[in-house]
Amino acid sequence: TAEVEGDAQHFPSLTSRSTAPAMLTLADDNLADLSQLDENALLASLRRRYSSDHIYTYVGDIVLAVNPFRPLPELYSRQAAQLYKKPPGKLPPHVFAVAERAYSAMLTSGHNQVCVVSGESGAGKTESSKFFIHQIMEMCRTFSSPCGMSLEDKILLVCA
Repeated sequence: TAEVEGDAQHFPSLTSRSTAPAMLTLADDNLADLSQLDENALLASLRRRYSSDHIYTYVGDIVLAVNPFRPLPELYSRQAAQLYKKPPGKLPPHVFAVAERAYSAMLTSGHNQVCVVSGESGAGKTESSKFFIHQIMEMCRTFSSPCGMSLEDKILLVCA
């Protein structure tokens, strides 16, 4: 259960770890925190997360996504987007968290931000990019520039 603007919302894939086949620990959210850092430990952690629909995992500041090859609509719902509109804190890894960090850094520093999406063919780069841009647009709906054009309008103009 998570708090969104005063309402309790339940997102099993986002917040509940109790349905996982193996007990997931906080270290599983960030592979850099694993006590044993070798190929077998990394793959075992990714398998546990994947089998319980936790397709996003941190590796330090990097978000690793494993393509589920099926829709997971609860991960990208309006409620999930609302959760990640503020600094994620204790929320699980998500492409929306990357969007929030990039957007916040842009506003704080006043400098452009770069996010790299990389992977093999069929890895889900296009889908991840769509979700990232969607979240950025959700976050900037109220932001407008002195010329009166919103950031969303500018993004849509560039993408057209």
